Order: sequence, then structure tokens, then C-alpha cells
Amino acid sequence: MANANLSTILDRPATEFNAPPPMPTGGYHCVITGLPEQIESSQKKTPGLRFLLKPVGIDEDVDEKELEAIGGLEGKIIRNDMWLTENSAFMLREFLEHCGIDSEGKTLAGMIDEAPNCEVMVYIKHTPLQGREGFRAEVAKTAPVAD
Repeated sequence: MANANLSTILDRPATEFNAPPPMPTGGYHCVITGLPEQIESSQKKTPGLRFLLKPVGIDEDVDEKELEAIGGLEGKIIRNDMWLTENSAFMLREFLEHCGIDSEGKTLAGMIDEAPNCEVMVYIKHTPLQGREGFRAEVAKTAPVAD
């Protein structure tokens, strides 16, 4: 089945493919899907973790018409990359606390184990692409989900 999908893509004219538009800026209510993937930055080789977040709702600051133009939330995933250094580990702890995970008496690894299916608010900003025209959506900040 995967090969059939690959052939379907590879057999189409190359000019049919354009970069997808970024998700609109604003707040998204998200659910963490599984445990994070271990990653490494391309330039400095800094270790990190990539959390995959499924948006399930939007805040009032998200332009609904822009979101509808890109197909809504269906099938969308937001990547939240967290870099692991002595000076940035506190940001990982804060993110996990925003996910509703209590840090008291726990290691970061223990908190990460609790992350799947947790809910968090993610605020998207647009950043210019390097070396070409356009923008990409990236996480500007996170916050706890309001009750």
C-alpha cells in the first residue's frame, strides 16, 4: 500500500507540487500524540526532542477563513521541537508543566513518559523561510489549557 502511494506521488508532473501554506497564526488546543522523537539540530548538532501535537480546537485569534482554506484541522500536526542543553532544559520542564504534568519530585524523563495524550495550548507564529520566499508556522509559546 505504501508503495502505491509513493508511485502515485512520483508519477505526477513535478510542477504540480508547491509548498503547502502554513497554519494560520494564533492559539490551538492540542493533544500530544505519543512519545517524542529524538532529534538533532542540523548546524550545531544539539540534541532535542520533537513532540507531535494534534490540534483539536482553535482560539478566537485564529483566522477561521484562513484555516478553512488549508483544509481545517483535519490531518494537521504541529511539531514542537525542544532542545536539550543545560541552559534550555527549563523550557522543556515548562512545556511539560503546561501539559498539566506536575514536576514535583520527578525527572524530566519521568515527565516525558506522562506526556502522551496530554492537552496543551500552542501559539503559532510565522517565520520567514531561509533561502526562499514564504513563511513557515512554528510554535511561539505554549500555555496550559484553560478549564
